[in-house]
Amino acid sequence: PGDVLAVGFTATLKRSDKAALNQVWQEVVFKRDIAFMIGLGYLVRPRGISVEVPDLKLSDVRKRGGDYEQKALASAVVKSMAPEIVARKYREHAADRPGILFWPSVEAAYMGAESMISQGFTFEVIEGSMAREDRRLALKKAEEGDVQTLSSCMVLTEGFDNPRMSCAVIARPTESAPLYQQM
Repeated sequence: PGDVLAVGFTATLKRSDKAALNQVWQEVVFKRDIAFMIGLGYLVRPRGISVEVPDLKLSDVRKRGGDYEQKALASAVVKSMAPEIVARKYREHAADRPGILFWPSVEAAYMGAESMISQGFTFEVIEGSMAREDRRLALKKAEEGDVQTLSSCMVLTEGFDNPRMSCAVIARPTESAPLYQQM
């Protein structure tokens, strides 16, 4: 038996955990960035809207490993009333669009869902402790248009694709470019 050849694919070559991909792969032979893929028409040009959450002071949130410490961030997001503000702004700017809201904790994801429901949106929460069947059902509802929005806590950040979704709310502030790109 000779050497076994293998090939790997990733949408985000840089990793926020600082693990070196060159420990797994000897060389990168093909690379395209987001701007290139937008230029070819494979991705849409993003349009961003910044939403101010007056009581959210990220400068007060502890950092670990170059990004916000998750528990401290989640606490700050919940205390700032961000879920209610996000839901109102979603109604204002994207009421007719299906989308995914990314949150820093499961608690915030459920609060986000409650806030979206109060604004008249249909909603499903996707989080790590869900039974696989429940997660598949929630994703199927979103894919078929039975729910307009999904609320996620670190579940739909890698390898998820639903072309129906046309709005992403980054309600999980980050200083990690790879995580932001994945969301």
